[in-house]
Amino acid sequence: MNNIKKISCFGAGYVGGPTMAVFASKHPQIQFTIYDIDKQQIEKWQQSETLPVFESGLSLLLEETRNKNLSFTSDINEALDEVDIIFLAVNTPIKQSLSKKESYCFDIKYIEACTRSIAEYFDLKKLNRIVTLVEKSTVPVLTSKHIYEILQENQKIYKQYIYGILFKNTRSAINDLLNPERVIIGGGNSPEEQNSTNMLKELYEKWVNKDKIILTNLVSSELSKLVSNSFLAQRVSSINSITALCEATGANIEEVKKCIASDSRIGSKFLNCSVGFGGSCFKKDVLGLAYICESRGLTEVADYWKQVVKMNEYQKSRFSKLIIEKMYNNLDDKIITIFGVSYKKNTNDCRDSASITVASELLKEGAVLHIYDPLAKFESMKKEMQRQEIWKDCYDAKIKFFDDGESASINSHAIVILTEWDDFKQCKYERMFKKMKRPSFIFDGRNLLNREEIEQIGYAYVKLG
Repeated sequence: MNNIKKISCFGAGYVGGPTMAVFASKHPQIQFTIYDIDKQQIEKWQQSETLPVFESGLSLLLEETRNKNLSFTSDINEALDEVDIIFLAVNTPIKQSLSKKESYCFDIKYIEACTRSIAEYFDLKKLNRIVTLVEKSTVPVLTSKHIYEILQENQKIYKQYIYGILFKNTRSAINDLLNPERVIIGGGNSPEEQNSTNMLKELYEKWVNKDKIILTNLVSSELSKLVSNSFLAQRVSSINSITALCEATGANIEEVKKCIASDSRIGSKFLNCSVGFGGSCFKKDVLGLAYICESRGLTEVADYWKQVVKMNEYQKSRFSKLIIEKMYNNLDDKIITIFGVSYKKNTNDCRDSASITVASELLKEGAVLHIYDPLAKFESMKKEMQRQEIWKDCYDAKIKFFDDGESASINSHAIVILTEWDDFKQCKYERMFKKMKRPSFIFDGRNLLNREEIEQIGYAYVKLG
């Protein structure tokens, strides 16, 4: 590891930025460079006031490392000059399969484009030394084989490809990077490949216990990431499915959850019911896993995993319909206050947020949305709705963001809690009630509030399960 002088990362997003910030803080003797073709994105990273990603603790890490041993660039030559290790942390979205219209597969065009750019750069420079590629993005099984094929076009430089995954254990990206439950590194069996694997292992051992680092072959590491996220998504859909059953039978989801969580084989993690999972990983990874199964003739296995996503879509739709029905199927020009549009607390990330889906359904019914989210802003919401192709120009006048929950609730007919921000537990609901229209509803999509306290104020309180 003493020979490592420079590490670069392709992709200045939610993965690349925080990952390199942590590495730079742990290895001050190594120069880290984050590269992205998006110049505006790079400029945002260079200024503390305009960071494109918010994660608790990230700003402090950047203060320690930026312009010292961590830099940002949109110049590929600057990123690749004298580099020893290259991390690939670019987006791998899903797209509809051309051969199977009901299925979705990973789109690895950005991975392929980066790999070709890297190979072409070294071919042009005619350099002859070892460079290690580390894949950080979630990719379909056997992507490693395709990467190797691209790299082998250039025989003048010996390039290793390994797959490194750091698994989360909390809801904070920085804390997960600093305190991972496990790190999985997939690599080949040749001496050169094992050397690259050990090099990455030593980098992590600077702050991660050796017992938490698992070495596998490339295919196993690729599949492990998909399966882990799919299992977690499955768990969310499982508890959410029971909320519907509780509502139909009179059972209490919190009591049911307490009973099943007391079984040590099940435990309590990922058993909080919600309006549905979101974020850039779960849906994509589950559908990607289903496609891999389907493409290998495992139709029944694929169908099983598709049901996880189908259940998630049902939960979002069910909650939206519940709001509309409880409000007598009349939302025309009524102000609805939305608490939270990010897909989880402590981030500004709105990608595939369940909140976006619910908000869209309410807008379709003619509602006016007053939104409070401690971090996510109008631009993020609009961008995500445009990506999902559910944005309409008239929504500019239908959506307004506020700096606090009390202001957002003035003249509102209902408050809809969609993200589990701690702030929402502390709101002055009694004072807010006095400034709302009657009847005043609270639809709690995260079961954050105490029913007795809220109903005593005068609200019509509706929760899951």
